[in-house]
Amino acid sequence: MAGHIAWEEIRGKLSPEVREGIDALRTSYRLRALREARGLTQNEMAERLEIRQVSVSRMEARADVRVSTLRAVIEAMGGELQIRAVFPDAEYSIDIGADVEIQSAPNTPTRDEAREAAD
Repeated sequence: MAGHIAWEEIRGKLSPEVREGIDALRTSYRLRALREARGLTQNEMAERLEIRQVSVSRMEARADVRVSTLRAVIEAMGGELQIRAVFPDAEYSIDIGADVEIQSAPNTPTRDEAREAAD
């Protein structure tokens, strides 16, 4: 197409530092995007984590998530959370405890449950 430049041509003109930043952005995910990339619904995640769907929704909306919660979510998706500290002269793997318990939202009835109770 006239007026269009291929991404690889643009990328090839960028400095290595900028390319690394772009690559990092391409592999950075918020929890919702990661769940979707793994082909899972909020309901499926809720079942795997043994919490309510609304708790999954709230967790995905947070800007800050506890490491223990993140570990449980990643493991529920079938992955393993690895945390690294990267310094100019060294890189360290940080071990975090494996004992995790996610707290669900208060046991509020779903819309269907509320309707049934009202009938």
